[in-house]
Amino acid sequence: MLVHFAAPAGLAAVFLLACTLPSVSAAESLVVQPEVEKVNDDVMRQLDDNALGGEYVIHRGDYQPLASIRVEEVEGDPLVVWARLRGVAVQLKTIVDGQQKERNWSWAKPADWTWVKLGSVPRADAGEAFLIIRGPGAKENAGLDAVLVTSDGQLDPSALSPEELEKLQGE
Repeated sequence: MLVHFAAPAGLAAVFLLACTLPSVSAAESLVVQPEVEKVNDDVMRQLDDNALGGEYVIHRGDYQPLASIRVEEVEGDPLVVWARLRGVAVQLKTIVDGQQKERNWSWAKPADWTWVKLGSVPRADAGEAFLIIRGPGAKENAGLDAVLVTSDGQLDPSALSPEELEKLQGE
């Protein structure tokens, strides 16, 4: 299932649940959230007033995808991936020539919603998509509520106000 978020001039991104890999336009920075109507039986939607947008997703099983984001013609290099997590370890993978390539793990399981930098990937190594995998031993109420893909290596989403994050969400 595909979720495409329209964005202000110069920005675009895609967030999807499942493994459909859509195309996206050139982008610099954009925060994306799951479209909750698109979750399947394995990816669960949860409501939470403290989650960005009031809801988040979690997969029923360990080592399963939470999100797949395809990025084409992104402005800048390298591409930096952040995830807003609570109570779950995640791994960043890339899909290169149809094959998953392991990148970085974040073993932290923050008790509260926290932006976690999953890695910086040279554009030439980014392949077709980023994949965010649920790690083992998720805590109660664990999940993912937003992803940021940016070519701005100085951007730290945890330093942004809710209004600034909203501007990065597009339409």
